Amino acid sequence: MHAPDKQRPVLVLSRQEVIGLLHTVMVAPITSTMSKRWSEPGWRDT
Repeated sequence: MHAPDKQRPVLVLSRQEVIGLLHTVMVAPITSTMSKRWSEPGWRDT
């Protein structure tokens, strides 16, 4: 994994019940770039 090029906010999704069971954590950087992915809300509006 490359070092980040700058500081960005991130989003960590989890449920309280499983925090003690996790061995790894997935972290998603938050950006303002639109990539037209199906997972992005409102991508068809552009």
